[in-house]
Amino acid sequence: MDFDAAARRLAKEQSQIHSRRTQSRRVEISARAKREAVHRQAQQARLVEEKREKQRQHDFITTYMRQCDRMLGLKGLGNDNGSLLLRATSIHGQGDKIALPPSVLQFLTNTGLEMADTPWTFRIAIRNTSYEFPASPLLKSMSIPRKSHTVDEEDSDSEEDTNATSAYLDEMTYRYLAYTHATVVEFTQDEGCVGIPEPIAAALLSQRGRGDVLTTRTTDPSANTHDKSKDVSESETDMNRSTNNETDEGKTPGHIAWGAFDVPDCLIEVSLVHLPKGQACTLVPTQEALKNGFHNLKDVKLVLEQSLIRTRATLSVGDLVHSWHRGKKYDLTVRDVAPSTFNAVLCINTDIEVEFGRNERSMDSDEASVLHNELKATLSGRRLGDPIDCPTRDNVTEFDSNMQRIADELTPEPPLEQNSGVCIVQIRGDGTHARRRFDVQNSTVNDLFAFASFVVGTGSPFRLVTRFPRRVFIPDHASISLADAGIADGQELFLIERI
Repeated sequence: MDFDAAARRLAKEQSQIHSRRTQSRRVEISARAKREAVHRQAQQARLVEEKREKQRQHDFITTYMRQCDRMLGLKGLGNDNGSLLLRATSIHGQGDKIALPPSVLQFLTNTGLEMADTPWTFRIAIRNTSYEFPASPLLKSMSIPRKSHTVDEEDSDSEEDTNATSAYLDEMTYRYLAYTHATVVEFTQDEGCVGIPEPIAAALLSQRGRGDVLTTRTTDPSANTHDKSKDVSESETDMNRSTNNETDEGKTPGHIAWGAFDVPDCLIEVSLVHLPKGQACTLVPTQEALKNGFHNLKDVKLVLEQSLIRTRATLSVGDLVHSWHRGKKYDLTVRDVAPSTFNAVLCINTDIEVEFGRNERSMDSDEASVLHNELKATLSGRRLGDPIDCPTRDNVTEFDSNMQRIADELTPEPPLEQNSGVCIVQIRGDGTHARRRFDVQNSTVNDLFAFASFVVGTGSPFRLVTRFPRRVFIPDHASISLADAGIADGQELFLIERI
């Protein structure tokens, strides 16, 4: 009997131990399941939050691009404000005036897009077929501001900020293979075509940095309707083309110029934009313009007024503009414009301050000596009976070395947007004069003498003096900044006194 009771007691204890183990195991499994469930929920919440953050970021940059388009006044000329794609055709003209089909004029007048005091301005662009939004690293890296009024449609009338459009401009370089701006000269093109002059075609073809753009030379479609045109020999065709090219300059802008120059062999996107009126720009003469004696022009303002104002209504950064004087052609590259919100301005019914930048391409010794001799002969002159100084090889070598040293030492001009701490310095002496902007804090007296040496050239030593009151500056003060030397903001006239 005692044995049976012990066996029952042992079985009961084992059952209790087994139940406790089972319950403990269940508790462990339940805790692990809970931890896994919590981890899965946190992971799902994190993925959802990341997806929402990406969507907010995408919505933010999309709204940002739309806001920049509104600031630019971008309007599509196609159906439902869509893009208008036209085939390029070559026309005569040396400016930025294109020819559009009559349907565009009808669309502009029907939608009430007449411009009061400015002409219609268009963005001419070549699309990038492999473009996917967003593509710009600057645009992708934009972060949503913490303030609630991050980018609102009602903020489009706020003050324009150049830095705010840097990501937009960078995105445009990915969206388009090339683009520039133009105005319209007439609405007489065939439907589906846009007539572009040689400067616009050159601007589009010179920016092909992200893809290849095929080129073509347009042909007169009426020539294909006659069977006799097939019998015309190549020599006769070349002769007719050369005859047409000889009379190109006599044609009015907008006149058809079949086969006169290369045009993009692809569809051109044409959009209506509203560019800000220009306030200032920097033009850099090309190497060919320097060889033609651009710096020898006595009245550059007159040359620009007679050439640029008559042929151009817009200025875009990177464009090559043409000017003429007495049969010589002077090409100028647009380095920068102000305001630089969209790197393009309108130059109609506005006053623009023009600065001429330095051509970064260095000239060889022969070109430098010839340029300096021409400048000196034009501006300084000599008296009849005076001996003519023939420069020796040693003098030319010394001049070349000094010119190179001066170019290396002279600090660049302050940006056009900088107004404080800038002094406009005018140098006069030896029959020459020139003007340049200096940062009084960063520039030194050495920069002043370097600029004066470039103006007057080599010769006997000199010093710089001012009038009323008279102050004398010598090369011994070279390391002193202009501000420490007493040269303040504004304008200052320095005279050359030979020692």
